[in-house]
Amino acid sequence: MCCALSHNQVPTPDLTQRLNASEEPPGSVQPFAVHVHPDVAFVCDFHAHLADSEIIGLLGGYWDRDNRTIFIQAPFPCRSTERADDGATDVEMDPASEIAIRDIIAGHGMQVVGWYHSHPKFQPDPSVTDIVNQKNYQVGLGARNCVLLECGFFFY
Repeated sequence: MCCALSHNQVPTPDLTQRLNASEEPPGSVQPFAVHVHPDVAFVCDFHAHLADSEIIGLLGGYWDRDNRTIFIQAPFPCRSTERADDGATDVEMDPASEIAIRDIIAGHGMQVVGWYHSHPKFQPDPSVTDIVNQKNYQVGLGARNCVLLECGFFFY
């Protein structure tokens, strides 16, 4: 069982290109549907509540090209890189952890369809860093259709 979510397109920092290129003019059509298994939100929220700092992970599922739909089936927590500060406002995925988790996702017969992270001390709105990272994940995944799920639970 899963639920359909609508989403808004997040612009690139220069606001002239869309992160997900398609034939339609920017803003004219939602580029794809997203279906999320209910366990995804639960596990991401649980992961986020385990730390005071931002957490990060990959989302496993698959892309149905014919129906233009991403199915997010499971979150996979990843380690973050070591930081000099408390990590409350930024997080980067540890490259070795990312490789290991990608292999686990593939072993479950899924693809990486996105990533998630938390904002433990401020609203879960995409920051400029999040927007840049989203574009980098899309390029790195070789997939124009990639989802960012942000978890937020504390507002100091």
